[in-house]
Amino acid sequence: MKKAFVVIGIGLAVSLLLTLFAGYEAFISNGSNTEGSPVITDINSNGGGNSPQTIIIGDARGTTGSAEIRGIPSFEELGGKIITKEQLNNFLRKKGLSIYVPKWVPEGLKLAAIWADTSKGIDFPIILVYSDGNDTDYKVSENKLVIEIRGFVNETMFEQITNKTLFEYYLSKGATPIIKDGELIGVIFDDAYCPTCVTCKTLPLAIVRIDNIEYWINYKDVNSIIELVRSMTQTDSLT
Repeated sequence: MKKAFVVIGIGLAVSLLLTLFAGYEAFISNGSNTEGSPVITDINSNGGGNSPQTIIIGDARGTTGSAEIRGIPSFEELGGKIITKEQLNNFLRKKGLSIYVPKWVPEGLKLAAIWADTSKGIDFPIILVYSDGNDTDYKVSENKLVIEIRGFVNETMFEQITNKTLFEYYLSKGATPIIKDGELIGVIFDDAYCPTCVTCKTLPLAIVRIDNIEYWINYKDVNSIIELVRSMTQTDSLT
């Protein structure tokens, strides 16, 4: 099995980062992903709070899916629950926060569910699920749009160790830049491996940062993701 690099969000210990970027052996189970593709899983990444996603970048081989990875609890077991718009808005007001949400989404999709980490009261990650209205599951699939708001980013430790920003690292691994108003605000992986998809093996994944908050966006069409990202506007009250 070739070496793979695991890129995780916030709150990693220095020793773990050093281990990962020295060449972490990624043991995943159940099929193989496209060589060089990032891997999206619905496991807790230890980054962005109790996030249900992580990403493995590099020549990862094997199979995946959280059910096959022993001892790692699901997002629900870690406190992930569906919340209401009112609960989300109360959280934003209490914290004095605003988030960015798309003014445009692909035709036929609407906001079907809001998930949040409720293990210690409502907190990040917050996951917006857009579907035809029937699918409220937070898990990524080819039939819906999933936006995970992972919370505040602090990459100082990463920069000190690698002398790169995370976006520079992602771009070096084949990601495509997302530019808005002349500023690099995100990157897209065209073929992130999707173990929870049924009819395809990969989906595009965008990683976007606005006002130091990170968003992971999964949808089947790259051009739609770019249009969606460019339409994102600030709000402290979801309507």
